[in-house]
Amino acid sequence: MFITFLTDFGLRDDFVGTCHGVIKRIAPEVQIVDITHGIPARQVLQGALVLANTIPYMPEGVHLAVVDPGVGGARRPLALRSGEGRLFVGPDNGLLVPAAERSGGVAEAHELANPEYALPSVSRTFHVDAFGNIQLNLTRDDVEPVGIVPGTKVELELRAERYYAVAARTFSDARPGDIVLYEDSYRNIAVAINGGDAAQMFAASAGEEVRIRFPTP
Repeated sequence: MFITFLTDFGLRDDFVGTCHGVIKRIAPEVQIVDITHGIPARQVLQGALVLANTIPYMPEGVHLAVVDPGVGGARRPLALRSGEGRLFVGPDNGLLVPAAERSGGVAEAHELANPEYALPSVSRTFHVDAFGNIQLNLTRDDVEPVGIVPGTKVELELRAERYYAVAARTFSDARPGDIVLYEDSYRNIAVAINGGDAAQMFAASAGEEVRIRFPTP
C-alpha cells in the first residue's frame, strides 16, 4: 500500500518526520512517497495544482495533502474517493478537488470524524516553526493557574518592546493579523500571528526571553 504526502510544512523542523512516525505506527507495512513539503505557506491553490499535476505519476493508494491556513476552524477533514479508486485525504478547502477531478471525478466524499482513528489528544493547531510560530517553554499547566485561558488578553514583552496578544484555542478564533497565544500540537504554548510570521515580525531567535504580563484578579 502506498501513501503519498504533500504539505506546506517545510523540512526545517520535525513535523513531517512526526507524521511519518504516526503513519508507520498505525500501518508499518505502508510505503510513503513524499511529493513535496515545499508548498509556500498557506498557498492552497498552489498545493492543489501541484497535487493535481503529480497524481498521474503516483502509484494508486491514499493521497494525503495538508495546506490548511484555516486549521482548527469550521472546515472539516475529508476523504474523497475518485472514479479511478484513488483516496484523497485532507482539509475541506478545495485542496483535493483538482486532483480528484483529474482522477475520474469525486465518486464519494466522507468527513473524517471517527475518534477511533485519531490520537488520544487531538490538537486544534499544529507545530510549524517554518511558519514563524514561536514555541515557548510553557504548557497549559503553567498558564491556566494564573488565569490565561482562551479569550484572555495578555501583554508580551520581547527586548523591551511590548505587544498585545489574545489567548486562543486556534487561529480562527482571532482576526487576521492578531498576535495569538495558543497551545500547539506538542501541547506547548506558542506565539503566532494569524496569517503572518511572528518570528520575523519580532526578529526573534532561539533562547530569547519573552515575558507575559497577564491580568491580575
